[in-house]
Amino acid sequence: MNALSLTPGDALVGAAVPLVVAAILVASLRRGTGGGLVPVIFAVGGWVTHWFNALLLRNVIPALGEHDPATAAEAWYSGFVEAAVPEELVRFVCALALAFAWRRSRSRFTAPELAGGLLASGFALFENLDYARTFPEWRIMAVLSHVGAGIIMGRFLRHALVGDALRTLPLFAALLVPVVMHGLFDSAFFMVEIIAFGVEGNGSAVEDEAMLRALPWMAAYFLVFLAELVWAASIIWRFRREARE
Repeated sequence: MNALSLTPGDALVGAAVPLVVAAILVASLRRGTGGGLVPVIFAVGGWVTHWFNALLLRNVIPALGEHDPATAAEAWYSGFVEAAVPEELVRFVCALALAFAWRRSRSRFTAPELAGGLLASGFALFENLDYARTFPEWRIMAVLSHVGAGIIMGRFLRHALVGDALRTLPLFAALLVPVVMHGLFDSAFFMVEIIAFGVEGNGSAVEDEAMLRALPWMAAYFLVFLAELVWAASIIWRFRREARE
């Protein structure tokens, strides 16, 4: 990412939502924080996951290139193979490595849910700055979806790492569930763009018939988003309740 190509205003737009979401998350799960580790996980962890994801897309995963998905097959390919799988895999590896490191060091940072959310919001920060070079926007739903998936991943990691044991089923779910939700979220969005706005996606007038055909995908997009938010919010609520007991 070439930060010199960003204007201060573009950078502010790209960074504002991830920073605010990360601050709210830390305030909500403050009993699981370890002081100075929070900004490190957010900034360094976000940069590392973003960099490794870009590395995978450049050297391992065949990408569509510069053009947006133009067919249903490309929408599903882009949603899962280009986005959900590499992004969640990199985040999973980082979150798991942190969890093992904390177990060895007896760190005060006791909330894998917070770690997953911080890694996701940090990733979203650098992703937004990438987008801001060409088209700055708030990208609120995308950021919240990232963070929701990160919190869900962290909760499964908590169930996977119990004492000295490593439980394989929740460990597998910590990767699979975020990948599925992330992939459905992105793929449904791409399907709406393809059906409603056409292959070119040039913002021309949307025909009523095309909009009607896009409605089921719009509904799927919002349902996945709401499911992530509700699930993540319930995890935060349970964590706060457990911390008071």
